[in-house]
Amino acid sequence: MKLRNYSLLAAVLILCFVSVSTAQIEWIHHTISDSYQGAHSVRAVDMDGDGDLDILSTGYDEGCSIWYNQDGNFSQTIIDSNFGMAHAEAADMDNDGDLDIVAASQSDNLLILYTNDYGSYVRTIIDDQSTFIYHLDIEDVDNDGLLDIVTANRYDNEVRLWTRVNDVWTGQTVSDNVDDPRRVEIADFNQDGWPDIIVSGYESDNILLYLNSDYGQTWTEQLAAENIDKAFGILAADIDEDGDPDLLATSHSTGNIGWIENEPPQNFRHLIDNSFVGARDMVYVDLNGNGIKDIVAVSYYEGIGWWSEFSGDYTFHEVDTEGHGGSSLDVADLDGDGDMDIVTCGYSDDLLIWYEQAGQPGPVTINLFPEADPIIIPPSGGTIIYDMMLVNSSNRVFSAEYSTYFRLPSGSLFGPTRMNEATIIPFMNQTFSGLSQDIPASAPPGEYEFIAHLRYDDAVTMASFVFHKQGVNTGDDYSMDDWIARGNLISDIVEITPAPGSYALLSAYPNPFNPTVQIQVALPHTSHLTVTVYNANGQLVAQLVDGIESAGEHDYTFDGTELASGVYFVHAEVPDKLSDMRKVVLMK
Repeated sequence: MKLRNYSLLAAVLILCFVSVSTAQIEWIHHTISDSYQGAHSVRAVDMDGDGDLDILSTGYDEGCSIWYNQDGNFSQTIIDSNFGMAHAEAADMDNDGDLDIVAASQSDNLLILYTNDYGSYVRTIIDDQSTFIYHLDIEDVDNDGLLDIVTANRYDNEVRLWTRVNDVWTGQTVSDNVDDPRRVEIADFNQDGWPDIIVSGYESDNILLYLNSDYGQTWTEQLAAENIDKAFGILAADIDEDGDPDLLATSHSTGNIGWIENEPPQNFRHLIDNSFVGARDMVYVDLNGNGIKDIVAVSYYEGIGWWSEFSGDYTFHEVDTEGHGGSSLDVADLDGDGDMDIVTCGYSDDLLIWYEQAGQPGPVTINLFPEADPIIIPPSGGTIIYDMMLVNSSNRVFSAEYSTYFRLPSGSLFGPTRMNEATIIPFMNQTFSGLSQDIPASAPPGEYEFIAHLRYDDAVTMASFVFHKQGVNTGDDYSMDDWIARGNLISDIVEITPAPGSYALLSAYPNPFNPTVQIQVALPHTSHLTVTVYNANGQLVAQLVDGIESAGEHDYTFDGTELASGVYFVHAEVPDKLSDMRKVVLMK
């Protein structure tokens, strides 16, 4: 996801891009079924159109079912129990406005369409000749306005395309050259307007791409990746945000999870994790609500985990370490509370489980650090000195209000003694030191709680600490004017420049130049940036920057005063995000 552009002229909190905090998510486990034999695939989808996400599932010994969602409780409706099912997808196959089901039966070698007839499902056999249909995907491959089906047929080593005319389905072999295909994915990888097919070969340890031309009648095979031991899960996603789909992939044997850059012919590979053994399916989604997409994966042996990303680096987080023979998962807001939940199935344990996201703090948090511990205020009054740390772990900008209150010994709330309006910008991590709060002599004795509120959007984050006031209760009145808050929390008025939407080497101007040229680079996130200049012989002649730079557009000057006229090359690089070169001409 790209950063939103923003331009603000406001009184803002003092800004410092130091580090990024990712809040730990707490998960509540809900067992949907512990006797769903051979559970093999799950999809979260609103099958009945009531606004709640239901679960479409298959099992090797169970067939195909819909689990209808009733406020987070799921009730089973069996669609077909006559055949063991490996996989199912939901889509509006007949363009009538409701969702139908396409399912693959591995044991009976069937591809089946279940047409939704007002909640009842009419079965149509599309294919009864393929052997062990293991996986499928749905897309309009031939661009005729009707959805087509692509299947991975394990024992035939075949990828097969099914299209139709006048409700008559016709099968076509895309390839019979994939050794044990486990997953198929449809996406326009070469951006020519025609959906292509990518498939993982489990026994051939590779991933193959089939480029579509001639309305799906002609397919050109390309090797997308090799030496992926027991290649399994694949997912098309624009990881590098350059407008074309890249490829996420898993190795079942080694536990590698990585992504392959869609930059033929190099197709650079980027490793995310190398220890998630038994890795199968993935989802690319903003799981923690910080505006940056994460990777969520299921493993047959390791359970479920997710990886949060910042500037190309990934951090692993556990959801469930029990493997359960995990074979499939999906991510969606199952309980309608505004955050993402996870549903998965366990083949070896016959389980259907959903994990409710609960207890996660919002993207903005504050913490208070008093200078003294314990804090004792004498009868004559005194001053509390503390630091306040503010973290925004998202790429969003917030309008905020910071205020402080006291919970008095009587239990009543008193304040606010401080109130500041401010703007919080993306990935902020700042400690405001030496803030202080006067406690007057007239304050009654006893235990107090000092409370800081930060209200942003529709959320509130809070922090507090306890202190004691000595003395006796004189019953004297005290005024808000006696409770003085001090310390620099708000800076002067400053302008926040627009954050770019993507990484780019924007310009070199003027060009030709003499003797200097301005180089402009755009960074949507705080990143490690290197800008270097080479001559026509490939020799390094200047290094303009090599270090951490904040988000924004940055200008660098290349001075050619001491250099000869000629052609020079400016290279800008951010690891895994940007590698671009611009030719400039020094003309004296």
